[in-house]
Amino acid sequence: MIQFPKFFKSLGYAFQGIGMLLKENNFRIHLLIFGFGILFGCFFEIDTTEWLFVILGNGLAIASEGFNSAIEAIVDLASPEFHPLAKKAKDIAAGSVWITAMASMICHIIIFLPKIIDWILGL
Repeated sequence: MIQFPKFFKSLGYAFQGIGMLLKENNFRIHLLIFGFGILFGCFFEIDTTEWLFVILGNGLAIASEGFNSAIEAIVDLASPEFHPLAKKAKDIAAGSVWITAMASMICHIIIFLPKIIDWILGL
C-alpha cells in the first residue's frame, strides 16, 4: 500500500535539502550554467537528443554538487579537526564534481558551438 503522507513528508525533506543547496555558491553556478543551456536550447531549437544531453549533463553536474556537499558535511561532522583522510574524501568528491561538470561542458560545446558559429556567419 502506498503511504502518501510518508511520501509527501519525504518530498518536504528533499525540498529542504534543495533549499540548503541553493545557499552553496558552486550549486548556484551550476544552476546558472543549466539556465544558459536551456536558453540556448530554446534559441537554437535543438532536437530531442540534444535536449537529452543538455538536461542529463547538467542534471548530473548539479546532483554531483549535491553529493559533494553532503560528503563534506558528513566529513566535517566525523572529523572536525584536519585529518589527511578527511581531506582525501573531500578532494575526491570535489574532483568528481569537476569531472561531471567538464563532461557537461563538453556536451554544451559539441551541441552549441556549431550552432553559434552558423548563427554568427548568417548575420
